[in-house]
Amino acid sequence: MKITQIRNATLIVEYDNTKFLIDPWLGPKGYMPGFETAVNSEIRQPRVELPFSIDKIVNVDSVIITHIHPDHWDEYAEHAIDKNLKIFVQSEFDKNFILSKGFKDVEILAEQGTSFRNITLYKTHTQHGKREILKPLCDSIGMPYDAMGIVFILGI
Repeated sequence: MKITQIRNATLIVEYDNTKFLIDPWLGPKGYMPGFETAVNSEIRQPRVELPFSIDKIVNVDSVIITHIHPDHWDEYAEHAIDKNLKIFVQSEFDKNFILSKGFKDVEILAEQGTSFRNITLYKTHTQHGKREILKPLCDSIGMPYDAMGIVFILGI
């Protein structure tokens, strides 16, 4: 397995000759305001430029979006990623959101495993930040608080 961190949660995971782009946050440095509840919230986000061209980053076999917060999925990703590329998400809410952006092949990952090529992906539950702070913020804009993790297993 080869893991390339792009920035924040954005990664390219290469596994069994398959490339996954995880949580594509592709906007330029400083294009959005800092996060209100974060330390140094006055610093605009993202804090660093992309280390490679967007074309190189989106040259993958599939995309995994752990959740649709703006630092895990943005309008730059929406426009750069091929609308026919396989995208995996955590929930029906996220699936409908990504489909509404014109993507054609969106699948919800299952805890009991989801096959892609010769790889089985397992959805796992995670805690995203401090629930008492983030859940009310997410609820106020109609966005789920939940996030997920992924386990990769070779062979089906």
